Amino acid sequence: MVKKKDKSIYFILFILLLSQLMGPSVWAETYTYPKLNAESAVLMDAATGQILFEKNMHKRQYPASITKIMTGLLAIEKGNLADSITMSREAVFSIGRNSSHIALDVEEELTLEQALYAIAVASANDAANGIAEHISGSLESFARLMNERAIQCGAMDTNFVNAHGLPHENHYTTAYDMAKIMREAVRNPKFLEIFCEARYEMPPTNKQEEVRYLKSRNIIINGSYECEGIIAGKNGWTSQANHTLITAAKRNDRTLIVVVMNNQNLNNNHEDTVNLLNYGFEDFLDIKIDLADFKMIIGDLNLNNAEDVIIKPAHNVARLLHKNFSVHAVEKSYEFLESSGDESVRAIMWLNLKEPHNFMYKDLGSILLEAEIINGNIPGTEKTAKKFNYFFPGEMGLLFLGLIIAFVRRRSVRKRSRYVFRKPY
Repeated sequence: MVKKKDKSIYFILFILLLSQLMGPSVWAETYTYPKLNAESAVLMDAATGQILFEKNMHKRQYPASITKIMTGLLAIEKGNLADSITMSREAVFSIGRNSSHIALDVEEELTLEQALYAIAVASANDAANGIAEHISGSLESFARLMNERAIQCGAMDTNFVNAHGLPHENHYTTAYDMAKIMREAVRNPKFLEIFCEARYEMPPTNKQEEVRYLKSRNIIINGSYECEGIIAGKNGWTSQANHTLITAAKRNDRTLIVVVMNNQNLNNNHEDTVNLLNYGFEDFLDIKIDLADFKMIIGDLNLNNAEDVIIKPAHNVARLLHKNFSVHAVEKSYEFLESSGDESVRAIMWLNLKEPHNFMYKDLGSILLEAEIINGNIPGTEKTAKKFNYFFPGEMGLLFLGLIIAFVRRRSVRKRSRYVFRKPY
């Protein structure tokens, strides 16, 4: 008969295999993920652009004043902060007096830096118009510049028609696109310096004898709603857009971006944001995606006279993975690109969860890889866009192997028992 110890091992292996077959949800009852009030939202890793969590992130929404993230980025990139801006009549009076402004007057002079603090802290629509005219000569040409820069950021479903975000049927974006724009903006130290300020004292100008005391109504920025590590943010509201909010935070070496759009309630707007940030910082772990298999694949391409293959990047690829998953939950696939010669092979590596799940977004992004061939040539690589999956056995394969070994061992014990322990007649 089979020993009790062997039965226990067999049972444990069976339970582990069952957990893999039924997916992570079997053991994930203690884990939760954010339940959001906003109609659209996204949580992005600023370092890689990886989407960690989303809700309708590609749905078009009106951005309201988070538009000023792009206005501020362009002003910093294209202008000199010491430049003088002179407010035109159109810049002052093309906005409604019931919208956010700092009562700038026609022919009033202020610096570009002062105008930037005005849009970041007080969400001043008049200052946004002044910036637009200063950078591009007109409000219309600045809107074109905004759209060009949006495309450069990877925001492909965005159309801006003004610098401030007041309602217009053709002024729209998505949560995903705004995260892409914010990712570009937070790389600029001056942007971070300006868009994290809760208060600003604007000195007197040629038209205003008194200091203007500006205070942010973004309660995450001004500290009324506590959240650790905030480095930049901008809020917005119109009756068409409802509440919108874009926020970047850094804790330790991780920087995350959250966009929430079309939220009916102001408190829900900030609650969604903080919940997403805490989720990204507390429930996701850094992992390294090994590139050794890519070198093995290159070795299988029938290279002639190849002495070595050097993979670029030389380091493993970093990604964030929900703590409910192991690295074996990620699959890699490769799309080979056209080779320009016999010395290198280029490919895009795509990373995805093997099974979609509510805990995180299934697409972990892609990265361009290059294999440099030492003393070899690469016949047949003129073909383009060859895509295939390359799998390792992972946990499930090891469990199957364990079950097979246990089964064989059990059969072996039974067979031996017929000949070694059988009593004579």
